[in-house]
Amino acid sequence: MDDAATEPEKDYRPAKLAGTENRLAFLQRNPDDRIEARRENISDFVSSWISDKSSIPVFAETRTWLDQTVEEEGKESMLSRKIAKEFISRIGGKPRSFNPRAAWVEKVDHILDRGGLCPLAMAMSKGIPFEEAWRYKQAGESDAGAAVQEKSLMQRLLDCFD
Repeated sequence: MDDAATEPEKDYRPAKLAGTENRLAFLQRNPDDRIEARRENISDFVSSWISDKSSIPVFAETRTWLDQTVEEEGKESMLSRKIAKEFISRIGGKPRSFNPRAAWVEKVDHILDRGGLCPLAMAMSKGIPFEEAWRYKQAGESDAGAAVQEKSLMQRLLDCFD
């Protein structure tokens, strides 16, 4: 069995707290440490789960698919909602996957559909500052005719949980 699949969940708190029951909410109260912990978590995910050397079939197959997609469609394709949803469906909802619950895949799909994260990432990749990319205009139709409604991406994220 692969080490990544059998290791206990990693504690990303500082060394003096990691692995203990002391100050479990440390990262909630220390934003700078929380950001660093998230970076470490993403680095671990990329280097162990979806790496070229992963022996877990779900991740090895996903890595092959990602490499092929980048080769055929370019790096920019990694920011599209279609590719993001396919990636999530490949790494989740299966035994020995990132999150084996099928409900996790559905929740992430829901957030991708309603949260606007892919357009945000795409805009930022083109050099648009975060604050500007965070706002957008969405055209909509109503019974009274066409209306333009401005809504922040944060509000769209919050709407996902209604």
